[in-house]
Amino acid sequence: IEVFAKLIAGSKGFGAISRNITTTKEAEALFEELLTKGDSWIVEERIQQSAITSQWCTTCVNTIRIPSFLTSKGFYILDPFFRTGHEGSIVDNAGQGGVFAVIDPKTGTLITDGVDEAGKYYKQHPDSHLPFKGWQIPFWKELINTAEQTHRLFPNQKYIGWDFALNKNDEWVLIEANWGQMVGQYATKKGIKEEFYHYLEM
Repeated sequence: IEVFAKLIAGSKGFGAISRNITTTKEAEALFEELLTKGDSWIVEERIQQSAITSQWCTTCVNTIRIPSFLTSKGFYILDPFFRTGHEGSIVDNAGQGGVFAVIDPKTGTLITDGVDEAGKYYKQHPDSHLPFKGWQIPFWKELINTAEQTHRLFPNQKYIGWDFALNKNDEWVLIEANWGQMVGQYATKKGIKEEFYHYLEM
């Protein structure tokens, strides 16, 4: 089984480990290794992603961030974005050199070039050479419906940043929920502070 481990208190993919475990001895060795690097880890079976998203980068799970707001007036999303890693990396986080591009929330189409946290822009993925702008996120309506249904399970949380991945069965699966990390403005070159507070105050 292929497992993925990350520190509970970690961020940006720092210290993440991906390992193929075939024996009890290998599992015990990984457990001991993790204890030397921190005492609180999440360890789970690695997501086997869809061929549609793996074409961007095969060594990491490429994900979608859905920043969503659940207000008295309805459900809204603001500057969702697609994330992909460099070939060889096991994470797609921008903090680990990954690249992201903002998605049109109505259509699910990438509307910007890719950008990394160093401020470098990419018309195409540096390894797979797929163009960012204009790429259609697959099963977009299903993803938005899933995000809304999931957010409604937490009615007291007005804002949540969801990370989703498309699995090998072309189904959206939830990775985690986050607070903050609204980075879409890097790619759009447009601030969203007013919109962010508008939704928080609704």
